[in-house]
Amino acid sequence: LGAANETCSDGNSTCFTSVSTFQAISSFKGFNFQGCASNNSGCGVVSINTFLGTNYTTNYSCCSTDRCNTVVSAAPSSKMALSAAIGASILAFMLSM
Repeated sequence: LGAANETCSDGNSTCFTSVSTFQAISSFKGFNFQGCASNNSGCGVVSINTFLGTNYTTNYSCCSTDRCNTVVSAAPSSKMALSAAIGASILAFMLSM
């Protein structure tokens, strides 16, 4: 699965990248989502969440020039992010036992 270019509509001029990492698995480089947003209210936000009992941190960054939100993690595509999140959570849960 490869990353694809996305054309933002006129009302969605802010590009975003969100990078999520699991603190319990330091060797896992994380995964990211990229896309278009209608405003920049979430830019610069860091959130800490829990998935299957494992904490992960998500950093949101924004930009507004063409192709400015490049992939910053080792994951090849955001399409694999859910699989990576589930796998990392299960592994982290098992390692914490």
